[in-house]
Amino acid sequence: MNLPVDVLVNGNYQYQSAVIFDPNLSPFAVQPGYGILNLGIGAADKDDRYDVTLFVNNVFDKHYLSSITDQTARWGGKLALTGNWSRDAQRYAGIRANVRF
Repeated sequence: MNLPVDVLVNGNYQYQSAVIFDPNLSPFAVQPGYGILNLGIGAADKDDRYDVTLFVNNVFDKHYLSSITDQTARWGGKLALTGNWSRDAQRYAGIRANVRF
């Protein structure tokens, strides 16, 4: 098959094992293990000057935190946790275009 463009297909999977964010080893500040799948498909001209890729990151919409802090001691012994969502903790899609001079 002789196409006027090269077809680009890419994917990656990364796995993060469980993490205990609290230096005091609080069992409430544990992020369970999770995996993230990113996929893309695109086309590039034969001279490799232009390419366009459609992509989806975090295909399975796996929500995870980049930090968890146990604030229980500050709230009189009542369980209180704070956390930050990672930038990639939600599924998102887009179009990526490149031009090389």
